[in-house]
Amino acid sequence: MSSCMLISFMREAYGLEITKFFHHKNPKGHGLADAEIVQQVRLSDIDLLFVPDANANMKKKELLNSKGERVDIIVLDHHKNENKNENCIFVNNQFSPNVINKDGSGTLVTWHFLHALNPKIANTYISYVFISTLSDSMSLCSYENATFCHRGVKRIHENLKPFVDKFNKDTLFTSFSFGGIIPKFNSTIRLATREEKDKLYDCLSGKITDKDTLEEVFKFCAHYHSFQNEESKRLMEEAVSVEDLNQKVLLCKINEKTPLTGLVANKIQSKYNMPVLLLHDDIDGHQCAGSARSPIPLKGILKESKLFSLVEGHSQACGIAYNSENEDKIRDYLCSISLSEPSETVLKSLAVNSLSTKDIDLFEPYTELWGNDMTQPLYHIYNIKIKRSDISIIGRTKTTIAFSVGKWKFIKFFCSHEWIEEHITSLPYKNLNINLIGTLQWNEFRGTKSPQVVVEKIEIASDDVNLDDIFS
Repeated sequence: MSSCMLISFMREAYGLEITKFFHHKNPKGHGLADAEIVQQVRLSDIDLLFVPDANANMKKKELLNSKGERVDIIVLDHHKNENKNENCIFVNNQFSPNVINKDGSGTLVTWHFLHALNPKIANTYISYVFISTLSDSMSLCSYENATFCHRGVKRIHENLKPFVDKFNKDTLFTSFSFGGIIPKFNSTIRLATREEKDKLYDCLSGKITDKDTLEEVFKFCAHYHSFQNEESKRLMEEAVSVEDLNQKVLLCKINEKTPLTGLVANKIQSKYNMPVLLLHDDIDGHQCAGSARSPIPLKGILKESKLFSLVEGHSQACGIAYNSENEDKIRDYLCSISLSEPSETVLKSLAVNSLSTKDIDLFEPYTELWGNDMTQPLYHIYNIKIKRSDISIIGRTKTTIAFSVGKWKFIKFFCSHEWIEEHITSLPYKNLNINLIGTLQWNEFRGTKSPQVVVEKIEIASDDVNLDDIFS
């Protein structure tokens, strides 16, 4: 978002066409730490380089172009940068105490830079900041972030609008993050060919606008998202070994080289609701590298150990690496640390027959805000008595369960086939007593609205009558 916004702005404001350099061989590379990018710059004749939403991460020396001239570098970033280089100009919201919003995305920092150049044109690009705020999981408790999201979703830039119209079912923030344009773009960046990335980039930066190319880009974005989902499930089942579940942090290994390590780590974290380190053993046997995912802040805890050669990214999602000889020490360290429990606060606890649509209507004006750390209120609902046969297993992949009580429909998405087998199909009893935690919302289908509970967590117990207890 930051770089496409920058390219489009420079074309619109100054008539400049910017040269772009891709991290293609290492698609998860950042800044100038990647030798591939540095070499591309050295072979070019540019004299000014923008590094949006990434640290420079280069040794303290000048970067020269093909003519032997110095390349000036402007770094537009939102991460704390401990390796400043006097050969770079840094624009960063972390440096000055005068900047209140330390939770802004790299695209927000880039936008402020553009806004200083031309406020009128920059104001038309706020939807880029909105999408980056969601995709980078930036805090919506920040007034500035919330304002950009509130305004940006209503003023989608013409470069982005075809993709929003194609992939988003509505303008709720969750529609952008789950199944909408954000996962479509992320999977394409991870998995597409260089030529396909070029086309996506040119569409998002406004260079290409013809319908035929847009349709082609829509098609491969959807393909890569679908492939990514199936591949991450396969890796989870076939390539991952999970360590002792009694540990405070799961240290897991994945035996296939893949750009989907972070996604698989997310799936493991969601399944066990605990911090996860998912790592590849490097070919030389001396380095382990991968991804950390956690329901609570973990990055700082890993850095404090001084046992990792790399801990870069966000507090709950970061890239990690360590020397193999440190693995036993890391295991000991992970066993010794104190971790707070992931919070699970419910707004109200009530019996199923006390459910009221008034609770849905109460929060209806705020539905656009739900996302990141502005979470929709959770309700604890108990005393749900149904028959096992009342539960339907639905969806193309048969990973969704649903049942109804009166006018209320209860639905739980993303259940694994193993979980469904263990908790539904193989249950030895017919009558169930269910407790759950979920969110309340209206579901609209073919013009008809009905109340719905989207289930986050569920406990299923027997409600069968035991005749021995009655007659004993």
